[in-house]
Amino acid sequence: MATLDEFNSDSADDPVAQLARLGGPVAEFAVSGLSIVRTVLAGVGLAVCGLGLVVLCLIPPVIHLNSHGLLWGVFLFLMGVMLLVRAIRNRRLRVRVFAEGLVRIQGHDAQAFLWEDVLKVWRKRAQGHWNRIRDGALQIEVETRGATKVSFDDSLPDLKRLGELLDRYTLPHLLAAAREALDRGEVLHFGRLRLSQVG
Repeated sequence: MATLDEFNSDSADDPVAQLARLGGPVAEFAVSGLSIVRTVLAGVGLAVCGLGLVVLCLIPPVIHLNSHGLLWGVFLFLMGVMLLVRAIRNRRLRVRVFAEGLVRIQGHDAQAFLWEDVLKVWRKRAQGHWNRIRDGALQIEVETRGATKVSFDDSLPDLKRLGELLDRYTLPHLLAAAREALDRGEVLHFGRLRLSQVG
């Protein structure tokens, strides 16, 4: 069975063919074409409505709308653009989870990492409407050695299950590394929480 290191080093082959050498994945996740179409339609609809409202506000003889109408028009237009950007960012996204690590495939591009190379796994809940539309209500970010970051948002179906798999496979490595750091006298940071030998 090939390792993920071999997967990374062999970029000339098709990613699907490279994955076949790893054996069967534990789980697979993919953004469906239908969800992308829905997001695109919603984005275009909001952008057109917003643009139409702005135009109506700028042509006084047609209809009289106050500055709130203009602000709503700009807001709807920007929301639509953000949805379109998100749809483009997530189209053709597939994630395959293996016992050795994870592979994120988008089109012909692929990112792979081993569980032992994961430094942090963050869950971020979006605050505010802008962030929810741009990044989704929930986002999972994985930081690996070499400062590489891989992120997933709730455009990916069953993101909660992916998070559970990330926890299951990374916990043994992260816990062992944390214990070693603690034994060396280092202070561990978990957001606002800090842990040291003192307490």
